[in-house]
Amino acid sequence: MTLPARIAAALTLSLALALAPTAAFAAGDGGVQSWTDVPTEVTKQQTVWQPTRTLGISLHSTTDITFQSCSKPSGYIVSALYSDATAVKEAPGFYISENPGCADTGYTWFGKVRTFPTKYGSFTVFAQCGWDAAKGRPVPGYDGGNCSAADVKSKGGLVIYDQTKKTRAKKTVRTTIESEGLSYAQLLTIARGLKPLY
Repeated sequence: MTLPARIAAALTLSLALALAPTAAFAAGDGGVQSWTDVPTEVTKQQTVWQPTRTLGISLHSTTDITFQSCSKPSGYIVSALYSDATAVKEAPGFYISENPGCADTGYTWFGKVRTFPTKYGSFTVFAQCGWDAAKGRPVPGYDGGNCSAADVKSKGGLVIYDQTKKTRAKKTVRTTIESEGLSYAQLLTIARGLKPLY
C-alpha cells in the first residue's frame, strides 16, 4: 500500500466511525464527490471548511468527502483524503477532518512549530518530530518540545484550526489537516486556503 501510513490510518478510522454501531452516531451518514454536493443539512448546522488551495492534489480516486452524524454534541464529522497515490506510486497528500466536538482529536509525538491568527480563530502548525517512522518507535529523548519547519516535510505535518468565531452556520468546528511529504510552506498554503462552504 503506497498511501502514506498515517493518512491511510486516519482514513481507516474515519470509515470505521461511519460504520461503527455506537449510540454516538446515527442515521444521516454518507459521502459525496464534490464539496458543492455536501447536504445543506450539514452546512446549515455547522461550518464546513473547503480546501480551495490543494496544490494540484486531487481527492483520492477511491474515496469520497464523507459526513458522519453524531449526537454528543449533535453535528457531523466531515472528512476527505487528497492524494494521487496508487497501488504502485507514492505521492504527497493530506487528510482533512472537521469535527464539532463529538470525537477525540488527540495526537501524540507532535511538536508545535507556529501559531497564526485568522478571521475566525487561529491555526497551529505541528510536526511529528517525536516519532521515528523508519524504526516505528518514539524518538529517544523527545520531551514534547517544539519542532522545526523542516520537520513538517521529513516527519509529517499537522494543522489544527480552532474556530472560535461563527460563520453563517450555527456551530464552530475544530479542523485538522494531516500531511505527508508536503513542506511547511505547502501546508500553510492549504490551511490558508480553507473557505467556509455555504
